Amino acid sequence: MRKIIVSLFFCVFQLYGSAVSVQDMISQMIVVGFSGQKPGDKWIKQLSRDIQNDKIGGIYIAKENLKNFKQLKILNTYLQKKSKKHLLVLSYPDNFSDFNRVKQDYNLDDIKKLNIDFYGKLKKSGVNMLFWPNADLHLNGSYSDQEDMAVTYLTYEINSLKNAGLIPIIGHFPGKVNDKSAWKYTELKPYFELIKYKKIKAIAMDFGLNKNLDKENISTFSHYTIKSILRDKLNYQGLIVSADLKSKYILKNYSFTQSVIKAVNAGDDILFFSSYFAKNSNVPREVEQILLEAIKNGRVKKERVMKSYEKIVKFRKNNGID
Repeated sequence: MRKIIVSLFFCVFQLYGSAVSVQDMISQMIVVGFSGQKPGDKWIKQLSRDIQNDKIGGIYIAKENLKNFKQLKILNTYLQKKSKKHLLVLSYPDNFSDFNRVKQDYNLDDIKKLNIDFYGKLKKSGVNMLFWPNADLHLNGSYSDQEDMAVTYLTYEINSLKNAGLIPIIGHFPGKVNDKSAWKYTELKPYFELIKYKKIKAIAMDFGLNKNLDKENISTFSHYTIKSILRDKLNYQGLIVSADLKSKYILKNYSFTQSVIKAVNAGDDILFFSSYFAKNSNVPREVEQILLEAIKNGRVKKERVMKSYEKIVKFRKNNGID
């Protein structure tokens, strides 16, 4: 164990050139949504202060932050200038009216005509990661038995995003299905194929309870699903993004403190919060306090945070976001 800790610190030292505090490691795990559309808005001022103080690793662009691509570029440029490290800037394609989703089939001729211009505009506006495409076979039941077709479609979308300079976040592992009891291991095939051919750099976890894999923990809180299935059996080495830890479903069943600790212990590298607000303060401060206290009392191991931080550092370096 001692050798592992020393090795992790050595990797971090090599990549960043100096020792890094646990607080700094935690901050790089945090991606948070916010209110406002322009510099000078109340909550963007607060967000920019937290960015300047190295409390946030990334931001999430939601519909409420959007007016047009020109406005978004001004906003992202302003926030990036406040950060000592380049921010991860995540969004979801359906937040943009310009996005065209192929809903009826996996017709590559149609897909070719769609979204190339949109992806380029997205990149120019300052977004660098997109929650797209989804590998959920059962979102459309008629394609649940056509894994090969799904892989072809997913590969095309991933390549289109890559060509535009965007990093796709593939969701929602291990598969979002309407009837969890109907889930089968064959639904992991798209992930297996894409991981095998090194097409996936980031995966988003599902927030549902898949009793076929873990009868007690939802997927984003399931150490078995993340470690035994995704990491060990599928040999995935990339970044893992939690489900939205501010979603109504999660907050209904877990306290904020429970959510943060469970996500870290399960193996989520990026802690995603769609909202900036927490019960007693804002999300970055609250998460830092929760994890520092959890490390102190043994509920979270420091090396767990270190491992996620190391993956984030390597991810940034390998994708030009350092």
